[in-house]
Amino acid sequence: MSKKVEAINNSEIEIKQINGLETIPIRHIVLRKGKPIETCTFPEDNLNSSFHFGLYYQKK
Repeated sequence: MSKKVEAINNSEIEIKQINGLETIPIRHIVLRKGKPIETCTFPEDNLNSSFHFGLYYQKK
């Protein structure tokens, strides 16, 4: 990733930039349920113009 976005912190919620690989587990559970995990990756995930964010609740 060429650009870094600052993390946003709250006492129980944190939103931070993540990489494409870190999206796979949540995509599999929420967006690709019942499909092979291989369907959770996309070529565009690692483009410099792509950004991924994760919301963590109570550090999870």
